[in-house]
Amino acid sequence: MKKTLLLFFMLMLTHIGFAQAEVVISYNDGTPDPKNHFSTTGTEYDVAVKCTSESLATLEVGKITSVKTYLKQGDNPPLLSAVLKIWQAGAEIYTQDLSSITYNAWMEIKLDTPVDVDTSKGDLYIGFSCSVRSNLMGYMTADVTLDYPGIANLYRLKGNSEWLEADSSMELGDWSISVIAEKKSVTPGDDKYTLSFNVLDEQNQPVSDAILTFDGKKQETGVYTFSNLSEGDYVYSVEKEKYYTASGKVTLNENKTINVQLHAIAKDTYLNVLHKGSITDDGEPMAIYYNDGI
Repeated sequence: MKKTLLLFFMLMLTHIGFAQAEVVISYNDGTPDPKNHFSTTGTEYDVAVKCTSESLATLEVGKITSVKTYLKQGDNPPLLSAVLKIWQAGAEIYTQDLSSITYNAWMEIKLDTPVDVDTSKGDLYIGFSCSVRSNLMGYMTADVTLDYPGIANLYRLKGNSEWLEADSSMELGDWSISVIAEKKSVTPGDDKYTLSFNVLDEQNQPVSDAILTFDGKKQETGVYTFSNLSEGDYVYSVEKEKYYTASGKVTLNENKTINVQLHAIAKDTYLNVLHKGSITDDGEPMAIYYNDGI
């Protein structure tokens, strides 16, 4: 059973000569559940949480500085080793050996080198490569209901490239992992903004494979987030086969997320369309031209 990525953040001020904001991305409510754990037949595997590029952009995450987790221990600790890792676009972008492991309590791991977050390169997977003594390794888990989309309990056995979502048969909540980052800093007078698009169908379900043309440039399929943008007006259009094209203009003077809804072309209409119609940003369809087959 799929779970929603459980993610919330809070802004804090650090006292280092000036106020600097931190972002805490959390997948738990701070109360680990000792009854829930992760078990697998493999003795080497990865566990991770996924931070979507859209969420990271919305939260204005600049640099990841530390990771917190809660590891379970019984009478015979199964964990031989754990390596903190961060993956992006299928590749490791950071790795750090753990000099020591704390069990049955929150453990904060400060990154030796903070990781700059570039949301244009895709989602981040943050977690651990583990080696265990037997076929059991426990992560404390906790269930909460928060609002950001994504996956919070991914795993894969050694040698596999595909991440899997742990299901309810494995007695799971969501990994007790928190990501702590610095908020992205902006030089006064040189403000840059992030614009994200939520592309939805008529049932308000996400559409992941639409093609977006932004500021005159056609993007790769599924690219919906644009960072480092200057203030101003931008035009866009969103297209997908068998749907009307949606288009509009947005004025950017702050970080924004735009909802774009695609409307399906009826089957009998689509089969006879000579030129696809479009829907403007006020929801009105543009002219459609039909081929009657004669």
